[in-house]
Amino acid sequence: MMNCTIDEGILTVVLPERMDSTVAVAVGEELRQMVELIKHDGVVLDGRDVTYIASSGLRVLLTLAKREKDFQVIGLRPEVYNVFEMSGFNKLMTVRKALRQVDLEGCEVMGYGTYSMLYRISPEEVVKAFYADVEPQLIDRELFLSKEAFLLGVPTSICYDKVDCGDGRKGIVYETLNSRPVGDLVEENPARIPELAAKMGKALRELHAKNGAKGVFHSMKERYRKELRTLDKLYTREEYDMLKQFIEAIPEGKALLHGNPHTRNVMIQNGEAVFMDCSEMAYGHPLMDLGSAMLAIWGTEPVEKRDVNQALMHCGMSPENAAAFWHELLANYLGSWDKTLISLQHRKAKAYMLLRIALLPALKTEYVEKYLDKILVTVRVLFFRNAEELLALIKD
Repeated sequence: MMNCTIDEGILTVVLPERMDSTVAVAVGEELRQMVELIKHDGVVLDGRDVTYIASSGLRVLLTLAKREKDFQVIGLRPEVYNVFEMSGFNKLMTVRKALRQVDLEGCEVMGYGTYSMLYRISPEEVVKAFYADVEPQLIDRELFLSKEAFLLGVPTSICYDKVDCGDGRKGIVYETLNSRPVGDLVEENPARIPELAAKMGKALRELHAKNGAKGVFHSMKERYRKELRTLDKLYTREEYDMLKQFIEAIPEGKALLHGNPHTRNVMIQNGEAVFMDCSEMAYGHPLMDLGSAMLAIWGTEPVEKRDVNQALMHCGMSPENAAAFWHELLANYLGSWDKTLISLQHRKAKAYMLLRIALLPALKTEYVEKYLDKILVTVRVLFFRNAEELLALIKD
């Protein structure tokens, strides 16, 4: 007899070790009785114990899949999953492999952000471990977008595995052979700021030169619109309308955007800058990217008041080194050391940074909830009090 549980309408059944012709009929009959007798909204078959499945076993699962609107087989060993893949059954139903277990205890923490923390698990690999409350779809989308970006010719760290990090957290493994984050290299040797800012500035220019609107990438402006619509209860009507006006004022753009190109997400590999974490990759105006980069690198507080530990975790650099790097990065990105131009782009990037901060509560992660009060104070002091001036910068 197979074990089964029902949780929030999902009937989960643990499949037997072998699914061959000697047990297929009995398994099929037991599954039929379960779905008929137990009220449910969806069925999950847990295949963690399955070591062998024959065509007769596949047919049993296909019969059940055809009658259930929400149906999936999960936790399959690689060799069993290969049977589904080779037979094409993975195209007829949702089938998932068991995730490799990764123990993060004692691993170097390389940084943290809105959705995740980054750990180095070996000289060649890092794991982006998502918080337990992050939706699985976001993790799957990052895997998908990383592969699409690589195929488009974007220099990216290769992500090749989804893993189980324990405590309800899932993660993505990135290959980082002979590579280190830009921020760590700056902090190790600040004399390299001009060199590293030039490499990152060049990588951003080349990324933004690609037409992101042609591929599978979404509009960043439309993403902002959707995020704002979830915040109608958080902001006053006047504040909400001002944010809406801001978003609509953003010039249309087709540049391919990274979404979060800070100095923890840009690595130096074999002398060149490569991007990590493509979960927010989209298309739009390049200043949207610069605003996101500024948030991590420059921050919202004066250099002398910025928390050193938080700066190191967010961008890998002390506040002083981060400020110096930011100005070098802008100059290299613009291809000009004209102080007036750099100052103007700095102020424009700041307007986009503050808009990005105002939309952060839409993410509704544990990290955002922790800092929600601080976010709202920052937005009301730095954004809404200077709204007209910032809006003029976005329109310009």
